[in-house]
Amino acid sequence: MANTCSDREKIWQQILDSSTAMQEVAEKNDWVALNELIESRQKLLKTFFSNDLAQHQQERLKQIRDDIQQILRQDAHTKKLSRRNKDILAKGLQTLSKGKQALKDYR
Repeated sequence: MANTCSDREKIWQQILDSSTAMQEVAEKNDWVALNELIESRQKLLKTFFSNDLAQHQQERLKQIRDDIQQILRQDAHTKKLSRRNKDILAKGLQTLSKGKQALKDYR
């Protein structure tokens, strides 16, 4: 567990890095990697917040709040990319299905 401020800082940086990586893999349509990163970040968040935050100074808490806002923006963008890709895949599947039916009708 994160007992020292230094450990907490490292975990927080890993959370920020994983959030950025999530956005990058979503932009590359790598949904398997995205899922792995989501699970990893969730564990990091649980570890980070399972310890008392009172040991941090007020300035650090403000930075954490700002970072969380950034994470939420990145997650919203990643979600948008996921939805868009889902729509594209659904349309492609529909087109494929129509083509398959046309081929079947032709035979």
